[in-house]
Amino acid sequence: MFRRATSILVILLFPVLAGAAVLHVPGQYSTIQAGLDASAVGDTVLVAPGTYSGTGNDNLNFHGRAVALIGEGGAAQTILDGSVSNHRLMLLDQGEGPGTLVQGFTLTGAKVSYYGGAILCDGSSPTLRELLFEDNHGYIGYPNDAFGAGLRVTFGGAPQVFDCVFRSNEAAAGGAVCIEGGGAPSFENVLFEANYARRGGAVYGGSNATFTRCQFVDNVAPSAATDDVVDKPGWGGAIYLGAGHSPSFEECLFANNLAEHVHTVYGSGPGRGGAVSCSGGGAEFLRCTFHGNGAEPEEGLYQGGTLDVYGAGAVTLTDCVLAGTTSGYAIHCDVADGIPDANCCLFWDNWAPQFGGACPDLIGVDGDFEANPYFCDVDAGDFSVAGLSPCLPANNACGVQIGAYGEGCTITDAPAPPAATALAAPFPNPFNPKVTLAFTLAAPGKVALTVYDASGRSVAVLLDTELPAGDHHVDWRGQNDAGHEAASGVYFVRMEAPRYSARQRMVLLR
Repeated sequence: MFRRATSILVILLFPVLAGAAVLHVPGQYSTIQAGLDASAVGDTVLVAPGTYSGTGNDNLNFHGRAVALIGEGGAAQTILDGSVSNHRLMLLDQGEGPGTLVQGFTLTGAKVSYYGGAILCDGSSPTLRELLFEDNHGYIGYPNDAFGAGLRVTFGGAPQVFDCVFRSNEAAAGGAVCIEGGGAPSFENVLFEANYARRGGAVYGGSNATFTRCQFVDNVAPSAATDDVVDKPGWGGAIYLGAGHSPSFEECLFANNLAEHVHTVYGSGPGRGGAVSCSGGGAEFLRCTFHGNGAEPEEGLYQGGTLDVYGAGAVTLTDCVLAGTTSGYAIHCDVADGIPDANCCLFWDNWAPQFGGACPDLIGVDGDFEANPYFCDVDAGDFSVAGLSPCLPANNACGVQIGAYGEGCTITDAPAPPAATALAAPFPNPFNPKVTLAFTLAAPGKVALTVYDASGRSVAVLLDTELPAGDHHVDWRGQNDAGHEAASGVYFVRMEAPRYSARQRMVLLR
């Protein structure tokens, strides 16, 4: 993704004005700021490979000029390190436009209270290209005061971000990026990986941003304490959208993102939106692929494992794949006004049931259907599809590409999908002295089978172990974990397995 920048490449990618100069750091100027101070509109400040930190190499100010700041060795060799001073690395707040270019750096170690750990674009719209934002923190003190550890965009700012990576950044909101203030920044071919924030593990807000061919992978919205000493769950493993935000996503991948639950004496609740949590805002998703996202439950209460809409929202899903949700519903809506407009979307292998809350079953509505997408190699992160996939235009009734990726492998005779994971009805029911609990596993995995009484208290743990795929059964003889006979009454058996949770009612008659 990153390549070595040379003076020739700079001229090809970023034409300079006649008579513009190339200023060398540290050859001519000892610090990056000294080079920027000496520059004029159209100049290039070319920074030699190395690690730059401390006074003169952080809190960099472009003075509103259209200047190119280039790391000569690319991001792998040209590093801006804020860990020494706990400062922001760049501040662009003087109306810088697309003519201000930052290219070819790693930005790491920044720690700033409130806003923008590595770069703050306050009403500015620079061009950011081939940058690695890694291990930045959006706060020094209390973590609830942190917004956008990698990049903060506000007051109508609209940076253009190309071919960048945001990895392992942490804040309270927007682990990688926070976008507010009505701007329309653009992100193209950007990877958001393993970022961490209670609201929006990767991105908080969005305003009118556009994301094209971006990847959101392994981001987490953790549970966390807040300044009112109440523990709260994570919302939006990858994206959190509040009121007034309406970004768009085209041909993006959301894989293995997680929203954590919380259960402490200070608060409890399930995670919401393993991939996307929408709380009063809206978003458009076109040809996006969602896979392996999840939201942790709390006391048996589940929310949206892939998409969660809290309150009214305006979410549109067009030609998308929603598959492999690990925990929680594929889509959950609190109210009918939050039901997304889903058109020609494919659903597959999600935690059952797929739709929760006020969200109805969307299968068979507006071209939505359930089928195996035949990904080429999920374990290797390859979400392109085989030639027989219903995601390809010739293989679906909508005649469109569904998901972010087209054909990428030549499987012509793929095996039939396994039987679905399911918990059968208890038999006999009512029962005395024993009941048989049968279930099917579609794939090997850990299975927990627990009996609860009508008040929700655990009575007996019947299974908590790894099992092979196939049909299984367990007998319960009406005894609790201590070996004592349970009283007559209503009981529930709950089964937990990979991407599956279900319960059945049964009656014990003594």
